[in-house]
Amino acid sequence: MQEKLTEFLTAVIKEAKEDPKPMGCHRFDLDDKLGVYVGWLNGYDPLDPSVIHAKDAPEWALCVGIKEHATYWAEYDALTTPVNDNGVPAFDDITVLDGDVPSMLARYLLKQYTLR
Repeated sequence: MQEKLTEFLTAVIKEAKEDPKPMGCHRFDLDDKLGVYVGWLNGYDPLDPSVIHAKDAPEWALCVGIKEHATYWAEYDALTTPVNDNGVPAFDDITVLDGDVPSMLARYLLKQYTLR
């Protein structure tokens, strides 16, 4: 699964950086309830060179996280993060930095998924 997730992340990050049109949210299924989602979150410094900014809204940056599948299509910031028994989010959103290595992101996400 790590190889497939790495391929997915590589393609999505490349699209976000190189495609001239704005990118929507992308999903990689982990199981029937959870997936790795890649999309945009608001609140970033538009001049921060370390993040990948949305082309049409530079205050939005590319993020990845494990989210619950929605019964309808949703943007990344509207998706539900699973919570543990204490009501604390089980996974964190990760800001994709310009130099991030997709295979390392995939390894981290899969480790978090298996530890939940």
